[in-house]
Amino acid sequence: MTPCARPPCYEHIDPGLVGNERRFLISELSGKSNVLAEMEKAQLTEDKKLAKKILARVQELENEGYQFEAADAPLTCWSRRP
Repeated sequence: MTPCARPPCYEHIDPGLVGNERRFLISELSGKSNVLAEMEKAQLTEDKKLAKKILARVQELENEGYQFEAADAPLTCWSRRP
């Protein structure tokens, strides 16, 4: 089940109705499906092995004190690396 399979479970209103969009925060608590959803949203590859590798890197760096909840650029850069 993807993270957005049941939005009414965690959204009290459709974000589009108030000029917002649905976002999934990427952090040490995220799962691979959150990373895949963000990669899909950015029209990047849907590589599950890459998503797992990115999630491991996020967890490693957040354990060192970094925060990625509001930063989309690292995910995009890591997804595009050869």
